[in-house]
Amino acid sequence: MAIPTDDLLKSLRPESDVSDFAGLLTPDEKAALEARCRYLREKTGAQLAVVTLKSLEGGEIDDFANKLFARWGIGQKDNKNGLLLIVAMDERKSRVEVGYGLEPIIPDVLAGRILDHQLRPQFRQQKYAAGLTAAANALIELVEKGEPANREALAAEQAGDGNRAFVLALAIFVGAGAIVAGAGLGSKTFPAIAFGTFFGGVPGAIGIALGGLLAALFYLPVALAGGAFGWYAARHTPTPGSRSGRSGTPWTWDWGNVSSGGGTWSSGGGGGGFSQDWGGFGGGSSGGGGASSNW
Repeated sequence: MAIPTDDLLKSLRPESDVSDFAGLLTPDEKAALEARCRYLREKTGAQLAVVTLKSLEGGEIDDFANKLFARWGIGQKDNKNGLLLIVAMDERKSRVEVGYGLEPIIPDVLAGRILDHQLRPQFRQQKYAAGLTAAANALIELVEKGEPANREALAAEQAGDGNRAFVLALAIFVGAGAIVAGAGLGSKTFPAIAFGTFFGGVPGAIGIALGGLLAALFYLPVALAGGAFGWYAARHTPTPGSRSGRSGTPWTWDWGNVSSGGGTWSSGGGGGGFSQDWGGFGGGSSGGGGASSNW
């Protein structure tokens, strides 16, 4: 039985290299993006399809993009040099699907970086044309350059990014521990001092070991501010039996939820392509590479 996302997939027909089904672009913005994609075709033979959707109708963007890539046959059949940049507005998700022939030039990590740095910031500010153009230009420039990506350098950079993110995340524990320790000082409660020092000190030491002097300089004001806040709050919080008759309330922290989107590997077969006045696609297929992100 067909489900809504399958019906959507079957109903879509490319308008041109740029299919703005979500209506994000003005006619001039769409024409400018189409001209950039057309120049890529003429210069390299590679084909970039830019697609905007209002919704995936319950589907997953990774699977949908792979199937759409194959159904439309993006890229030349022999060279498999197609690219698909797709966004789904209701789900706030985006994906770059990469044809097999372009994977040496645009590996998954690089595709994900383009979405995160070129498309996501603009979409969060509702600058949709700017985000699509920036991401498309970044992809096109890599294809026009035609140089295989330095995977070792990208892996090293990715590891460095992960370390920096981890060091930043540890600041939460440093600050929380400092608040507890400061409250212990303010109330002259030794267990609170000891617990807060341990709770914030151990993550702080790990972060400094990974990030060096910069991490220490970052943690210092966090710890001082947290300690000062904890001390002040403890000194000015009424206790049971005080004249005001009010009792102190315990502190709680809402840690929040942090999530990140990532790409997944998928594979697709060859497509037939669509032949229209603008040239159509050439029957290419995806080799399974690409990345997904959200905004």
